[in-house]
Amino acid sequence: NRPAGTTGELYYDTDTDTLLTYNGTKWVADRGEYIIVAANDSTQAEKDSADYVVDGDNVAGTGTIDGDQVEINNALTDATGGKVLLLAGTYAIDATILVPNNTTLAGVGAGTVITTQFGAGTDNAIEDSGSNLTGQVVRDLTVDGSEGTAGIQRGIYFVNVGDTIAEREGGMIINTVVTGFQTAGIALNSSENNLIQGNITSNNAGDGIYSTSSASDNNTYIGNVSSNNGEDGIAITSTGQSYNTVTGNVTEGNGQNGITISSSTYSVVTGNTASGNTWDGIQVSGNNNTISSNNVEGNGMMGIDVGGNNNAITGNTATANDDGIAVTGDTATVTGNVA
Repeated sequence: NRPAGTTGELYYDTDTDTLLTYNGTKWVADRGEYIIVAANDSTQAEKDSADYVVDGDNVAGTGTIDGDQVEINNALTDATGGKVLLLAGTYAIDATILVPNNTTLAGVGAGTVITTQFGAGTDNAIEDSGSNLTGQVVRDLTVDGSEGTAGIQRGIYFVNVGDTIAEREGGMIINTVVTGFQTAGIALNSSENNLIQGNITSNNAGDGIYSTSSASDNNTYIGNVSSNNGEDGIAITSTGQSYNTVTGNVTEGNGQNGITISSSTYSVVTGNTASGNTWDGIQVSGNNNTISSNNVEGNGMMGIDVGGNNNAITGNTATANDDGIAVTGDTATVTGNVA
């Protein structure tokens, strides 16, 4: 019942109690600093406030004309250097969402759900985009890959984001829920200076969170919960990853280790909880690492397993594991632990 509209014309919608302005192509309500995207199943008032409304063509049972990533990627391109907000609703994608440099992709919390329609394909739900990658932010949304059946599929994947030598800042992945992916929930590859905080990764066939490549230093993993994944809860692998901080995370019920850090130097693993994992609670190899104040309980093999030289293992509690604490290598400091 709305009029055709001319640019700048005002209209009050009595059905939604919203004052609208015609922007030349559609009626829109007020917006803040974000480019706003509404889902096909968002409310009419939310659609009125949005710059983009996804068509929902890829929702199960409605056809596959295109995926909702089309509109989301258009919004991200328009917002490059700024912010895109996905309103509450379900966004079904059949190809990758690409986040440019210095750009934020945010939801409104658990109510923003991105589902993948990859089937047996090889793809990732959300990736970085551009060159000299820096400043990608993904936050406050759910990514569900449970419809994927095979292939290499990750929920959120950062490749070459941030560089310590080039003094290029990394990105952030904050307060997301990532579940049901074939390869990993959250993954970093050759990425440095990134913050991975407050995420929940569960029921992924591979790792909950993983980082690979020797060029993946100076990343911080804080306050994440990684549970019931097929492999490790948090896995920082590949020779030469150093100066990483893993603190205050919870890893439980994973099919391999709770936390794995391989061939690392000067990394800090502190204040984590690792319980009920099939293999070790915490496994660290390398030199000059600090493993402190962790609570490790009920794991199928070692509570804490540390190999290498000049590592400090202090103030940890490792009880009811198959073995408590195992330390190999030279000149380790082992003090104040309970096992």
